[in-house]
Formats: sequence, C-alpha cells, structure tokens
Amino acid sequence: MLVNKSKRTRHIPVILVFLFFATGFSSAVEYQARISPAEHLMAGQSSGVQIVSGLWNQDALALADEEYHPEENTELLLNFNAAPLMELMDSRSPYAVNRSGIQIQNYERYRGSGSAMVLPGQGLELAAGLGSMFAPGNVWSDFSFEFWMYPAMFRDGEELFLWEGTAWVEDSPVSQRISISAERGRLSWIFDDFFISLTPRTEGPPQFQTSSVVLSSRTEIVPRTWSHHLLRYDSESGVLEYLINGRSEDVRYISSDRGAVSGGEKGTPLLPYVGEQSPNRVHIAPGFHGFLDDFRISREWVEKPELAVAEDTPGFAVVGPVDLGDDGIRLTGFDAEYRTPGNTDIRFSVLQRDAYAPLQDWEISDDSRWSFVSPGERAQALTPGGGGRFVYVRIEFFPDGTDRNVPMLQEITLTYDRDPPPPAPGLIRVESGDSLIYLSWSDVVASSVEGYLLYYGDSPGQYFGEDADLGPSPIDLGNVREVELTGLTNGKMYYFRLASYNSYNSPDRGLYRDRNISREVFARPSRIQE
Repeated sequence: MLVNKSKRTRHIPVILVFLFFATGFSSAVEYQARISPAEHLMAGQSSGVQIVSGLWNQDALALADEEYHPEENTELLLNFNAAPLMELMDSRSPYAVNRSGIQIQNYERYRGSGSAMVLPGQGLELAAGLGSMFAPGNVWSDFSFEFWMYPAMFRDGEELFLWEGTAWVEDSPVSQRISISAERGRLSWIFDDFFISLTPRTEGPPQFQTSSVVLSSRTEIVPRTWSHHLLRYDSESGVLEYLINGRSEDVRYISSDRGAVSGGEKGTPLLPYVGEQSPNRVHIAPGFHGFLDDFRISREWVEKPELAVAEDTPGFAVVGPVDLGDDGIRLTGFDAEYRTPGNTDIRFSVLQRDAYAPLQDWEISDDSRWSFVSPGERAQALTPGGGGRFVYVRIEFFPDGTDRNVPMLQEITLTYDRDPPPPAPGLIRVESGDSLIYLSWSDVVASSVEGYLLYYGDSPGQYFGEDADLGPSPIDLGNVREVELTGLTNGKMYYFRLASYNSYNSPDRGLYRDRNISREVFARPSRIQE
C-alpha cells in the first residue's frame, strides 16, 4: 500500500510523514513514513546489491547483476555504470580519458545500473599508459575483447573499436590496425599487420608475417537487441576465435605456416605486436549508434564468458537509522513497493532502538535482535521487544537460479504511532500515620498505563528523599492505586508527586524520560493522630 499523496504532510529528518487516523488497533494518531531504501543505505552494511532505475524512474535497490569486476588479468573494464573517467580512476586503470561523447543512462542496459548511449561520431577516446597493452613496442600473448551491444540500426561502416599504429619493418613503416565494424549486417574483426614472429631472428627488430586477419559473424546482427561479442586469442596454439552469445562464429589459426594465417594447426603461432611508433590512442565506438555495456579487454583467453544478468547468490542491505522524531514510537504496520519476478524473493526484518548509533556486524547477523515482518502486515506492535525513535530495516534479496530475474525494492512504508506519556494521576489523597504516610489516587484514563512513579522529598520541589523503606525517590510502585510509605521520620514534612508511565517511558527505559507529573501534595507522619 502506498500513501495517498493528498494527505497532510510534514518534514522530519530523512523522511516524509503522512498523518491519518487509525482504526481497529489503536485510538492514537498514526503516521506513515515513506522511505527510499536506495537513499538511506547504512554505510558499509550491504553486499550483493546495487542501485538501479526503478519505478517512476526513481532509484531503487536490487540484487546485484552478474557484471564484471576488475581481476588480475583485466586490462580495461568499463561497466558504464558511471562516467568512464570515474570508473577508470576507481579501478586504477592504466588508461585515461582523452575525449568522451558517450552518455551514461539507465533506461536501456543489459546489466548493472547503467550503459553507454553512443551517437554517431560521439564515442570514447582513451590514452593508453606505459603499463598498458597498447603501449608502443608491447608484445602480447593471450588476449580477449568482449562487450555487450544494442545497435540502433547497425548500418554498414559503423565502428565499435579502432586502434591504429605504426611498426618499422626493414627500415620501412608498416601501418597497423585493429577495427571492429559492421559489414552487410554482420560484425567483422580486422587485424592489419598486427601479428609477428619472434622465432626466425634472435636479434634486431621483430620480423613480421605481414597480412590481414578478418573474422566475421555468420549470424546477422539484429538491431535493438542485446548481444554479447567475444574475440579471444591463445598464443600457444595460435587460435583466434569469435563468439556471439557464447556460440562460435569464426575461427582462424595465426601461425607462420604459409603466411600470417594458416588454414590448419601448423607452423609457429604469431604474437600480437603494438608498433614502436604507434600513438597511444584507443577509440571505443567511434562510429557506432546504440548502447554498449560491460566493455572488457583481458590479458588472457576467456574460457567462459559470464552471460547471466542475475547474481546466483543472495544479497543483503541495511536501511537506517531512520529517525522518527520522538521517543516512544511504536511500529504498527509495514509495507513495501517491490518486484519479485519468477521465484525470486525479498525478506524484511526491523529493529528499533532509542539511541542513535550504527549497528555492529554481530547485531546485524543476530536474528534474535530483529523482528521479521511481511509487506502489508499490521499489529499493535511489530517489535515486541519495545519501540524506539530510530528504526533499522534489514533487507535480504534471494535469486531463483535463472539468468534474468532480479528482485527489486522501490520503497518502504512504516506505519507508527507515538505513544505519549499518559496523564498524571489526579485526586491524590494523603493520610498520615506513625512513621508512615498513606497515598491513594484516582485511576488514569489511559489504556497504556503500566505503572506509577512516586517522587518524594523533604522540601517543596526537591524530590531526593531516601527515608522510605521502599527505597529512595523515585519509587517504582508498579500498576497500583495506593501505597503505604513506611520508615519515615515523625514530625518531618514530606512532599510528594506522582507520575504515570507506559511501556515507552517506563523506568526500565530510563528515569529521565518525559512524564506527566501530578500536583504536589504533602503530609507529616506522627505518632499522635488527629
């Protein structure tokens, strides 16, 4: 259930509160707090979750996608969840952004929280640092290129990647090129004079087996559809293979037998070589129109690409602390706006406390401290252990083992009431006796009263008495309507005030909570009774 936006609202810290009158459970005024989990995550207390664009194009919390993360052999990784400059800085990549015309957006993406929207001529130009594979004079071994693409039209000549370099062969420059481009509805990978042989010569510059290598897809590329593309090279066997969505489309053997490309597994495998006179510029999607996601270059043969969207392990997050503004808050309802496609699931539990303090790891994992709740649940108190001003919500996301189903949480709604201190007792009657004083009072009209505190002392307004057999002031009398206070000193004047309490301002939760206190009464114990 979502709150009607026409209801009266007021601001409290971090959330909006909506006022209405409850029926059935309590006669107190109730409130609703609408919370965006994505905006109120507890720092450092989440795992396996991500922020995505959800309902109404607002941030939502979801189980993390199975997107790539930097690994030991990762050369370049762009998830396009944030601007390339930020992603490269965060991963300490040897690449820097020279120019970027791409736009990060989240309404059309394959996985993660965003993708790169590219218009023709508005791609990404990177500068390769000295430690990168594209540094001049670098000889590669195994490598893999892969990415997800969503072409708008996929016209001939659209280019998804371009690197151009220069190598010197027998005192003559040789142009090199790596290009990924569209041709007759298919994607082609072109390597011009990029592979070399190091075995024929032990000294001097590398010897080239100069020729071009072209791999093309057999499958036509379908516009406005996501597809995964992987090209990988094994330097020990010379196998260069192109795959779409995990299926092999084309294979070449790059060896020194009869030129740069052999039709069979013969000869010595060649190695990729970045010419010593090459500029350090790498172009991603320089002439592409569409969306790109998870662009990765690896310094290894990628055996099995990760094609799934959904994580196959649960995730969790803690939202809070949510400040409801006052002590004595009692949760009476819980609701959520969420999506659980397939057999995915989201489970919720809540915890309340009076003090503002971060939760410790052991508190988060200790189920006994949490109250499990379900969306739509209503009760007189959702947290039987007591209420509190600050609320935490623990959220657990569960996958269903499929590739595409991702549970998502958009909003949480807490329904609560403030259980104010009950009224002070009235009509207090006082009688004196020998070393004692008897007090009685009328019943307080409040169903939540759990007991009474008696304050006493020997000066008006000063309630620090210690004489009574029941103990020093204030005395917790429990839920009674009369008390006989013995152990007092005859002839001394004693002054009294009474306060009623409920479960949220009881002495167990602190002596100095707000309470309504009665008018002051007084009496003097005496052996002689009038």
